[in-house]
Amino acid sequence: MKGSRVRKIMDDMSMTASGFAEKLGYTRQGVVQWRTGRNRVPDDVSLWLVALEVWLAAHPYPVRRVREDAVADVKPAPIDFDDDL
Repeated sequence: MKGSRVRKIMDDMSMTASGFAEKLGYTRQGVVQWRTGRNRVPDDVSLWLVALEVWLAAHPYPVRRVREDAVADVKPAPIDFDDDL
């Protein structure tokens, strides 16, 4: 996932790097490095952000503001690469 996509998600949710990092369980500096493209977004976070992008696209702004509390405590689930699909 490119930094521009991370930046767009943060902008769509009106979140700072600190707030975004806190929700994801990462450091502010880590989020800043993803956003600027200095470091790669971890796979588990990438998958979660893609799902979040789909959700944001499907919900108009007024509904999204009400629903942010509903997803506020959602953390990315770890990916088990040893699990057979």
